[in-house]
Amino acid sequence: MAKIVKNNLGNFLVVCFIFLMVMGWIFSGWPQIWQNPPIPPGINEVRATTVTLRPNGAGYHQQFDLVDTSHWEATNDDPANDSTYIHTNVAGEIDIQVLDDPTFGDSDTINSVTIYCRAYASGSGAPERMDFWDRLGATDRDGGNNIGVTRGSFDQYNSATLATAPDGGGWTKQKATDLQVGIQVPTIGSTETVRVSEIWIVVDYTIVPSITLTVDSPTKSLGNVTPGTPVTATTIATVTTINATGYSLKISDSVAGSDSALLHTDTATRIADYAGTIAVPTSWTGTGLGICVYAADTSKEAKWGTGTTETDSNNKYAGIPQTATEIHNVGSAVTNDDTSIGYKLNVPTSQKTGAYSGVVTYTAVAN
Repeated sequence: MAKIVKNNLGNFLVVCFIFLMVMGWIFSGWPQIWQNPPIPPGINEVRATTVTLRPNGAGYHQQFDLVDTSHWEATNDDPANDSTYIHTNVAGEIDIQVLDDPTFGDSDTINSVTIYCRAYASGSGAPERMDFWDRLGATDRDGGNNIGVTRGSFDQYNSATLATAPDGGGWTKQKATDLQVGIQVPTIGSTETVRVSEIWIVVDYTIVPSITLTVDSPTKSLGNVTPGTPVTATTIATVTTINATGYSLKISDSVAGSDSALLHTDTATRIADYAGTIAVPTSWTGTGLGICVYAADTSKEAKWGTGTTETDSNNKYAGIPQTATEIHNVGSAVTNDDTSIGYKLNVPTSQKTGAYSGVVTYTAVAN
């Protein structure tokens, strides 16, 4: 923690900023917040995960017999319920189901799909055989798995990973949405039966962030502040988004009224906000903590003045608001789009000496 220094230059304030970052996503949900985050934070990582989709409607082929109220309800239990099932003793019959819609992001990429089932064969002798079957549009695909089904008990089986959809192309979210899956029994003994109590798929997909935000450093120090002599610092916020209509960059400090985020170690005394507002920034005059956008890779707003550096006298400044308020907007998809935000601080001679620190939150939200 910094301390007040008193010498022949007068009283000093030592100020340290701690920054938080917030991500705003095209898909639904509250943004995540990190204090002293890694740069970039973990949420920016492209990573693989899976989702399980179960039957929720009747598919195109409904040829098996039924022990339940519907074919899809007999095969969508979680956890498994082997007392309800579909079954057949007719060679060549097919039974497939419509599945839950996937809820992952439109930009996420599907790596593979695996079909699973729980099945049982009656009778004795060598195992009965079954194939996994899927359908997309009017295209049926016989997996040709020729899987042996254990007699006398329900067991779990799978198709192995399917890298392509039934149409031969790569998987997309729409194809996973339209997919129907199930079982065919290609051959069967005349007195035997194959039962299927559950059907589901596991989609392996890669999360691709719709928008990412990083800052050049999670902390900023304004050093020693002499009343009447402003000090400055800069944060560079970098955004990447695939959103065609771009993003909004916002700032907030969660402090009500005219006080800034900068709080004394006495936990009671604050430095004031600069008087200018984000709606109408003003050329620097007076005291307080203010910000300006002095540079942007894409279309800096004219209201921030014509300055081009952190200390440029042509910058215009605003206090940091309590709630997230837009300071910059970009209207297209961008990669590594930088916005330079300058801080300026001056205090009156009446400001209590000591150490001050605070938190400023940046938010990037897709338009």
